[in-house]
Amino acid sequence: MLEHKVKGHTVWVIDDLYSNAESLTLLEECSSLLTTGKLLDPHSSESARFADGTLKKSNRAAYIDDYYVDRAASAILTANRRLFSAALIEKLSEKDILFRAIGHSTQDRTLVSYYEKADYYAEHYDTATVTALTWLYAEPKRFTGGDLIIEGEQTIPCVHNRTVVMPSFFYHAVSELSMSNKDIGHGLGRFTISQFCILG
Repeated sequence: MLEHKVKGHTVWVIDDLYSNAESLTLLEECSSLLTTGKLLDPHSSESARFADGTLKKSNRAAYIDDYYVDRAASAILTANRRLFSAALIEKLSEKDILFRAIGHSTQDRTLVSYYEKADYYAEHYDTATVTALTWLYAEPKRFTGGDLIIEGEQTIPCVHNRTVVMPSFFYHAVSELSMSNKDIGHGLGRFTISQFCILG
């Protein structure tokens, strides 16, 4: 685990939170959600907006909790329970007690997003307490960009099977992706599993 300090709070970067086999299973489910049309266009999925009402993002996304009556039917919704393990919460809270909120959250929601050529997410914040982001993509990597920029000062490079855990109130953005035209439309971009822990 790597620790970054941003405006007095901690951002944790965890590489390989999931095993290689698990990451491939999660990627397979993400790809299936994309190919079956369950990831919605920017206008149909919930997203932040500028003051004039225009969308801050260009990507496809959906809250997958809505697709499963039983979360055990989803590899993603099963694997991401790892965030709630007592050992991980204790480790995350050593440098910033805000992360104790994970264990006290009254609700969590899971959003799967997909970015490919020219997709981005302008600076925004999440309406939750703690946000955990996990990035997945088919290797070898066929795009550049897609990095996370926090409060305009800390850039976390997009790496396969990397998880970032941070306070949801941080302003953050996703840099624009660039990829070859031949790779567009084949699910070869950047998937993100976003987990939002909510208090109250």
